[in-house]
Amino acid sequence: MARIYTDGQIEESVQKYISGIPAEVIARQIGASGSAVIKWLEKRNIPKRSKSVTFRKYHCNHNYFNEPMDEEHAYWIGFLMADGYICLRKKPSGPYVSLTAALRDKKHLEKFLFSLNSNHPILDMTYKGTCRIEICSGELVTALAGFNVINNKGKTEVPTPSIPKEYRRHFYRGLVDGDGWLYYNRWSGWTVGLCGRRTTMQDYCNWLHEEIGVRGEETVKPHHAIFEARYTGARQVRRIVGMLYSNCTIFLDRKMDLAQKIIHR
Repeated sequence: MARIYTDGQIEESVQKYISGIPAEVIARQIGASGSAVIKWLEKRNIPKRSKSVTFRKYHCNHNYFNEPMDEEHAYWIGFLMADGYICLRKKPSGPYVSLTAALRDKKHLEKFLFSLNSNHPILDMTYKGTCRIEICSGELVTALAGFNVINNKGKTEVPTPSIPKEYRRHFYRGLVDGDGWLYYNRWSGWTVGLCGRRTTMQDYCNWLHEEIGVRGEETVKPHHAIFEARYTGARQVRRIVGMLYSNCTIFLDRKMDLAQKIIHR
């Protein structure tokens, strides 16, 4: 004879599911079948979670990149375009976002986790001198795909993300923190550079030309399998670095240290 469950038991089971407990666990707790719990949910128009959502071990704000654009969001989109990627693998854990940095920049990955309100671990890969984060999240992957954060760096030309003008410098600072450089030598002085896809480099140079009048996309040159934009000259470099690093709240610490030397020298 089929077991009969009270309205109270059913409602409690539904609330447990909404709170994040898997249907299979709820079913075992009350001695019901998993299909019975699913039917209770369907009657209340509560959608069933995917396995990748059900078995998440760590938490984070999965809707972070669907939120309104601001300095922080624009910066992380740029940094992820440089040092991160998304993967649409067909495994129980589902699609994921990966972000890698040098071991010396581990604190920067901690900043990223803080922005996402995440407790995901940072994996130290000492044999490579790097550290990495992997966050399984279909929501983050879908949102980042909309900003053209993909997993084949340089091999496929994609449009530069449409970032509102008031936040564009923060996006490009994220790119420079990830794939750019600030350095000094006694012959040519300070240099600021960035490498990546041709389209991104052209858009970056044209943006600099519009904002502060430096040379535009003619600056972009091939560099192995990708392209680079390199600027030299004390006055020009100071203007570019000032545009990127002045009056901002999020940045790679060691590059900000160099930027301050350039701006205030």
